[in-house]
Amino acid sequence: MAATGAILLAGHGHSPSTAIVQTASSSDSDTKNYWTPARMKAATPEDQRRPQKRALLRDRKGIPQGTVFTGIPSVGRLFTHSKTGDHYCTASVVYSTKHNLALTAAHCIYSYNTDTNTGYYRDKIAFVPQYDSGNAPYGIWAAQTLLVHNGWKKRADPDLDFGFIILAKDKTSGKNVADVTGSNRLTPNTALPEKVHVVGYPASGTPGNDRAIQCDTTAIHRFKYQLAFDCDGFTGGTSGSPWLSQYNPAKQQGKVVGVLGGYHEGGDTPQRSYSSLLDHDVASLRDQAESNG
Repeated sequence: MAATGAILLAGHGHSPSTAIVQTASSSDSDTKNYWTPARMKAATPEDQRRPQKRALLRDRKGIPQGTVFTGIPSVGRLFTHSKTGDHYCTASVVYSTKHNLALTAAHCIYSYNTDTNTGYYRDKIAFVPQYDSGNAPYGIWAAQTLLVHNGWKKRADPDLDFGFIILAKDKTSGKNVADVTGSNRLTPNTALPEKVHVVGYPASGTPGNDRAIQCDTTAIHRFKYQLAFDCDGFTGGTSGSPWLSQYNPAKQQGKVVGVLGGYHEGGDTPQRSYSSLLDHDVASLRDQAESNG
């Protein structure tokens, strides 16, 4: 792995702290060549929702059901390789001045072992916008730089389960990812409750055929530094899904007020999902990603 760097940050009850910056360990070409359609289809979800707990919310009325659709350009599958094999989460393109930034859950890009208190960044990280059953309609974008908060690196703090990926420019077109897909605007400290449109990539075949899921629901403030929404169908693989407020269906864009992760790495049932509170910590991490891009 390449060397990491420490950058001072401050935030909700976690200051002073640092962002840990990692240069991607695999080259752009190696990453793109690695993720063949067959490998993408064979990858497994990074996280697993425990199905035995589905009954916890079964009797709650009014929970919407996520629906399968073809996806939107600014959201895609995030593929990673680690000691346990090939996996995937969800990530989204967020606005940055250099048009090269994606947001996901920290646990999707940095593995932490609570037994040994050690961790590592994954490699061969690739973002595939609007992934659909092995197809990459907007190309494969390789990670160039990775950033997670030091609170995640040191102790997998569920209140800091978000991370940024600076994606390499496409060498053929000379374009950055947001030039091709558009982007959503990160909006920390949004007052809740708030209507949100959530897009993610659940475990293959549940409920769709290796495709995206969407849901219109309401984000609420659940714990001091946690948010939540109720919608059935958000199984393993949806970690990193953006929660989009003021979603514009015509432009297929919105404001990111949450990112699926946090408590139990996003929840232990497909019906209720969580996000770390997006406040000054995520804004500071975003600013550091801008300066490193």
